[in-house]
Amino acid sequence: METLRFRFSVVKTLASSKVGFWKEYLSDTANYSLTGQYAEEVAESDQLWGEIEMSRKVKREVSSLSFSMNKLYHRIPTLKPSIFIISLLAMAFAVSLLGGGLYDIIMKPYPAVWWGGRFTIIYPALSEQFMGDSLVAIALYALGIAGLLTIYQSTKYAYKPRQAHMTFLVGVILVFLAYMFLETMLMLKLRGT
Repeated sequence: METLRFRFSVVKTLASSKVGFWKEYLSDTANYSLTGQYAEEVAESDQLWGEIEMSRKVKREVSSLSFSMNKLYHRIPTLKPSIFIISLLAMAFAVSLLGGGLYDIIMKPYPAVWWGGRFTIIYPALSEQFMGDSLVAIALYALGIAGLLTIYQSTKYAYKPRQAHMTFLVGVILVFLAYMFLETMLMLKLRGT
């Protein structure tokens, strides 16, 4: 009976404050030091205190988690992504489709082959393509789009004619290079080499 009373008093003091626990610990050490029960009681009360603290911690985390999920749930419908990011993703998707990305996903062609004593990444006919074909085409289409965007950016330098002219010239060169390399790649496929 006395141990139950002691256990209740230890839990009560632990729940109220840790300082009160140490005062009672020092006063009760003299009473229970001969019996050896005091160490067992303290160990049990510490375990009980740990369970109480764990329960509080779990409750806090669960309530915090539900609050975070609720906040996320209300934030998703009102999310306004950047127009730049959306346009960049749309252009990347269009370039990958134009370059043959869908063909690569469906047909799963070889990346390249060793053929005729040399390493070939461009399939020598228009009916098929290697993965290298589509990667080269995607890179060249991206180069052309970068040129078109550079030409568009040049229009924003109306009060700096030299910078506008240089930016426009860089954009035209990028578009021209993309066009020339794509035509060269097409000619290589038509010749079968």
